[in-house]
Amino acid sequence: MGIRLVYVYRTPMKSSAERTPTEVTHNVGLKRFELRCGRDQLAFLSYVQEEGCVVFDHTFVPEALRGGGVGNTLVRAALEEAARRRWAVIARCSFVAAFLARHPELNAGVKRSAD
Repeated sequence: MGIRLVYVYRTPMKSSAERTPTEVTHNVGLKRFELRCGRDQLAFLSYVQEEGCVVFDHTFVPEALRGGGVGNTLVRAALEEAARRRWAVIARCSFVAAFLARHPELNAGVKRSAD
């Protein structure tokens, strides 16, 4: 069995259920950022590495959690990690591209958004 490296980010997230910090985990083995809400709700932002860049390719948030800022929390944590590691970012995922369009101040390491 391989090694699973996990980095934890505590990002404040306001939800209707709880108003406590939420942990975003960087699951290096699966190449995704994960946010677990409750015991059975898992949201994630996946990526691949291509040509010296990290490509954010898919964001998934369970229907019950949509509209509560979960996707935004994942994107912020992923961009923070990309900046820390000095990764050039390509936003192939339309959700990530839309987030970056709304937050141009976070575009420093972004090479290009969704095609």
